[in-house]
Amino acid sequence: MSPVSSLSARTGRTSVGSDLCADDAAARPRARVVTAKERHRSPLGACLVRCHPEEVTENTAAAELRTLIDERVQAIASRDAQYLADAQDPEILAFNVLPPLRLRGSDQVAEQTRAWFDGYADGPGYEVHDLRIDVDGSVGATAFLYHVTGTLLSGDEVSMWVRATLVWKKIDGRWRIVHDHESIPWDPSTGQGLASLEP
Repeated sequence: MSPVSSLSARTGRTSVGSDLCADDAAARPRARVVTAKERHRSPLGACLVRCHPEEVTENTAAAELRTLIDERVQAIASRDAQYLADAQDPEILAFNVLPPLRLRGSDQVAEQTRAWFDGYADGPGYEVHDLRIDVDGSVGATAFLYHVTGTLLSGDEVSMWVRATLVWKKIDGRWRIVHDHESIPWDPSTGQGLASLEP
């Protein structure tokens, strides 16, 4: 079986693997879909009673964003910087965990992404955990933790957790990332980032 993107029932993570069925609703208990009209639907976003048209639209949008996150995981696994760039608005503003302080435009982000890939002898591995999706009309947000692993060209091993939020906007019928914000906690007593923290 070829690798597919799936959401683990045990960990609530999105990763590349072949052991889970991505279509199995039971495999998604911790990926919480949150929209403006949550009261009449299950945790998986299915309307329970009196499903209004706007609720159906929001559920569809949440499912679309979930799919885009799955595709993002696959693109990183295959080092497909072009796919990642195409998912972004050309005027994206990115505050990534890697320097510089900020990036403006998908060209700058793509250049940084290629440099990130090129720095690994093995990897990077990339797993999304605790995915939360919020949708309001043509604007959406996906917030999650991701675990990046691998071996750098220097031989150093990488295993760190990063907090990430992607802000999406539907433009000409297509969801695009307009803002990418990543961070790690820091220790106020030392002023140093805490890259070794785990959930």
